[in-house]
Amino acid sequence: MSVPEKCAECSAILRELAESWRTDTEQMRASSADPVELRNEWLFSDDYQMRELYQKHYPKLMVARRKKTEHEILTGHQIILNGWRGAR
Repeated sequence: MSVPEKCAECSAILRELAESWRTDTEQMRASSADPVELRNEWLFSDDYQMRELYQKHYPKLMVARRKKTEHEILTGHQIILNGWRGAR
């Protein structure tokens, strides 16, 4: 994981990404969605449908990813997500 050492906002965004992933994943697992149907939706969707699926099943993660992108554009910082799911 690569976060500029002194940027508190980068660290906060990285923590938000990890937490939103956990929260959204738990909510999706707890839903009554049929796993086979969900798998088929993922496998047979085009790019537009995939984006809709992400927004439907990972709403908090999508917000956090937008914040990450905006912060990177505004500051030039790079928040590398390799291993971010384990970030604390």
